[in-house]
Amino acid sequence: MIITILGQARGGIALTSFDAVFYAITFLVPGFVMDLTLSIFVPKRLEDLQSSLLRFLTLSCVNYAVWSWLIYLIFLKTPREVLSVFYTALSLGVVVFISPIVIGVLLGYFSQKEWIKKILNRLGLNTISSIPTSWDYKFSKINESVWLIVTLKDGSTVAGYFGTNSFASSIVSEHDLYIEEIYKIDTNESWERLIPPCSILLKGEEIKYIEFWSDKQEEANV
Repeated sequence: MIITILGQARGGIALTSFDAVFYAITFLVPGFVMDLTLSIFVPKRLEDLQSSLLRFLTLSCVNYAVWSWLIYLIFLKTPREVLSVFYTALSLGVVVFISPIVIGVLLGYFSQKEWIKKILNRLGLNTISSIPTSWDYKFSKINESVWLIVTLKDGSTVAGYFGTNSFASSIVSEHDLYIEEIYKIDTNESWERLIPPCSILLKGEEIKYIEFWSDKQEEANV
């Protein structure tokens, strides 16, 4: 599909397989790498292939905009006889692969800190979150261990410790939950760890709602 799109974009000029691969790597791979890095920090919405390709291309343009001065100096102002194969490959490797990771990490950090949102709010502009669901929003904000009480659709409850070895799926169709330690709550509302220790995997379709508590077992804002 990418080869077809690139061929059409050249106005009917024939592209060799090498040309198609080169243009795909040049214009799509940096955006793909940046998007993959961003997804580590910020959950993203599901979308079709065309939208994904457009996003990769847009992020690639952002990456090249950052390095436009270097590209101009190296590839347009430097005589071709001066450019060695190694030097050219190294420059392309940094721009195509290393730079998108660095920019993706920075953008992910800014997104987690919500600096852009705070600046726009100070200017009186209301923004909407790019995070697709409340589930993703809450679990992406958990930076330390918390306690959970999960109420299932059949009315039963599961209390547990959600730590570094626990996991909450960000796939909308799944939303399953793995809790690394299960606790029993007695009649005095005291939490008692099960002996031997036990973990549990809960399917998202069975979960009705979740209560979040801090490490001090004080109710946290959800």
